[in-house]
Amino acid sequence: MKSTFFVLAVLFAASTIECNRVSVGVYYETICSGCRTHFINAIVPLRQQLGEYVDIDLVPFGNAHIYSNGPQCQHGALECYGNAFQACSLDMNGFDTGFKLVECMFRSSYYSNPQYSAKRCAQQLNLNYDQLHSCATGQKGFELIKVMARKTPRHNYVPWTTVESRTVDVNVDLVKYICDNYLNNVPACN
Repeated sequence: MKSTFFVLAVLFAASTIECNRVSVGVYYETICSGCRTHFINAIVPLRQQLGEYVDIDLVPFGNAHIYSNGPQCQHGALECYGNAFQACSLDMNGFDTGFKLVECMFRSSYYSNPQYSAKRCAQQLNLNYDQLHSCATGQKGFELIKVMARKTPRHNYVPWTTVESRTVDVNVDLVKYICDNYLNNVPACN
């Protein structure tokens, strides 16, 4: 009888153990067609399928550089604006809303013009565009971009994705990779 009770107690304890959330870093630029494709085809499905098991960190910086007078971005000033606008949204509106804004901007047929897509997406999501624009073009936006620069690891290209701080090739199916290597016991992976 005692052994039956012990086995049941162990099974109950094992069934109530929470799995640790898996950290995923996404390092990208707002006017990068490869980043757009990766976000829509890999990051959005990852969030939809495994959102309750992963912590996604969106880092809009990519191959930019920081100078005393501001950032310089690979695809020019419009990209710097888009990066700052998204950083401001993630900071001011939280991850869920920030993610929706990033997704909206990447899905926009005007994604390569972040000034237009940012305004349109902010309006669609009922966000305060003027406040976000002021952040993106002001000192706070510059400070947030410096934070993004510090968070960006050494990389060879963008998009660059890490899982638990390990680089994962952008061609890898992220959902399958995370399920196979980190979450094989959760219902969403079976």
